[in-house]
Amino acid sequence: MKIILSLPLAVLITFNGCNEVGHGIDLPIDGIKYPTKLNMRWEYNTITIIEYYDTTGQISSTETLEPGNTVVKIIKTNDTLGLYNNLIKFETYDLSTPAIKNYHWYSNTDTSFTALAYLNAGPSQLVIPKIN
Repeated sequence: MKIILSLPLAVLITFNGCNEVGHGIDLPIDGIKYPTKLNMRWEYNTITIIEYYDTTGQISSTETLEPGNTVVKIIKTNDTLGLYNNLIKFETYDLSTPAIKNYHWYSNTDTSFTALAYLNAGPSQLVIPKIN
């Protein structure tokens, strides 16, 4: 009896484009904080390819996941969440289901850009704010 592994041994994630909607900010390499302009918006399209291998190490099948486009937008600057102040609030949603939204709060200091909290499960693909 031949046993085939049910878990993929390798996952290839290909980010197929990151199209900016609106105007972005080109950043110098050093010495500037994350751009926090209200209503900055990015649109992502990610394709995930999962390759399943058989016991001989050959690819037995491939699965391609294309969840559609996801939007990330700064909806509030200088927000407060509990004891944390001066936070940036991002809204994230899939274009196909804009009513289902996810929110992330980030701290933007001189030395780091840190996610502190989130609300709701959000879009079908993992996205992060784009630097430029």
